[in-house]
Amino acid sequence: MWRQQPTPDAFRTRNAALLELSKEHANHSALIEIVEETSKPPSDETRRVAMEVFKTLGSSLSGIAMTLEGNQVRSALNRAILTSMMFFVKQLQPTKIFKHPADAARWIRPYVQVSESGFENNLVAALEELRSSIKAA
Repeated sequence: MWRQQPTPDAFRTRNAALLELSKEHANHSALIEIVEETSKPPSDETRRVAMEVFKTLGSSLSGIAMTLEGNQVRSALNRAILTSMMFFVKQLQPTKIFKHPADAARWIRPYVQVSESGFENNLVAALEELRSSIKAA
């Protein structure tokens, strides 16, 4: 969950968690990142740290769903730019850009191979609970 200005240390923490998750659940784990409307673009260093883990993860990470929230033109333009950039950079994992977490949850389900009834609703509820806990902190 991105809020305000992401930092290299925040992504180092995320990267360590992703490595551990993909080790425990190889080929059945995915990343859903939610970029809140108030978030600022990462610095070059932050972007580098954010991306470096994906080569290491390779196919053990099943997919990446990036949710860029917001209804403003800026948010729509950012989604379009990121989607376009994906055509020029080799993706090591299936990756897609979304506007809403529910759409990301529907898309990611086959990549994590979950048959649980209500998976998408449970995932969205967990993401909202995470968001609330961050706001309270």
